[in-house]
Amino acid sequence: MGIHVCNYCPPGGNPQNWYNHTSSGDVTLAFKSGHIWEMPDMLPHYMRDHNYHPPIELIEDLIFSELDLSDSFRLQTKGPQPQPIKVGYLEGSFETGEVSIAVIALLEYYMNKAQRNGDRQQTRSFTQQEPFVGTPK
Repeated sequence: MGIHVCNYCPPGGNPQNWYNHTSSGDVTLAFKSGHIWEMPDMLPHYMRDHNYHPPIELIEDLIFSELDLSDSFRLQTKGPQPQPIKVGYLEGSFETGEVSIAVIALLEYYMNKAQRNGDRQQTRSFTQQEPFVGTPK
């Protein structure tokens, strides 16, 4: 795996960014609502620094549902698997719109909590990286 550098930041990054413009993996978050989301760990950067608006269902999970850190949502070796909903470049679109700073902070909190629980996956590399379709700010 490698490091991904944001396709929308100028070389070397933007000193006005709120979040780091580099990444080395993806995060999977499962919620008690039943949704499982797979997203780049730079999602807060895309949201805050480039005005990316994730699916409304993810925002609703962040606000209204609890993070499920139990073993029940982890991918098992047998039986049917719930398929994660891909977000950001994993899905391939770049919808724009304002997202509350509180929602971004909650996403970052859940991502850090998942990392501490061992649910952060390094699943992409720089050479496999596909840019978003769309135009960020």
